[in-house]
Amino acid sequence: MAENDRNTEDLLRRLQAEPPKKSNQTRNALLLFGGVVLFILLALVVVKQKEFQFNPTKTSASSNLTQKIVFTGELKMRDLDLTPTQQKRLEQLLDYTGDRFKQIQIWAEKDNKYDELKPGTEVRFQITLVTHDGARIKSVVNRAKHGRVVDAIAQRIEKDVEAYLRTEPGKNPPGSFTNVR
Repeated sequence: MAENDRNTEDLLRRLQAEPPKKSNQTRNALLLFGGVVLFILLALVVVKQKEFQFNPTKTSASSNLTQKIVFTGELKMRDLDLTPTQQKRLEQLLDYTGDRFKQIQIWAEKDNKYDELKPGTEVRFQITLVTHDGARIKSVVNRAKHGRVVDAIAQRIEKDVEAYLRTEPGKNPPGSFTNVR
């Protein structure tokens, strides 16, 4: 009996002195895993916030540009690698359209979804002019090479705006200007 008491006391002392290694390893692994998950989540939040605050030149004109011209497709404005000349052309286009349109929506995507976006890649785009009364005027789907997309978009918008201005005031605008040249 005395020997059993001594064995029990030794066992209790060892259990109180050091926790089992297996539970320490499990606890440490769970803490490490939780830390990694937390780090990844925080990194994703920071990346999303920076993407949301993207502003190419941080001028009021480019701010107006990003508010008025909205990219709704796979490709966004940052994917088009705007040169200062192209950005200036889009700003002039906004000045030309004035307050006639609430928004200009541009749907753009790579012609071949598996192709890498680089100079020479074919890009498809469609422009939707949204008027203040909610009317939507859509262009046909157009194609252009990656380096020329902005110029092609500007030309298409200019043609659609000119055709819109030729319509009779007070009448509903047509749904598209497909055959505008």
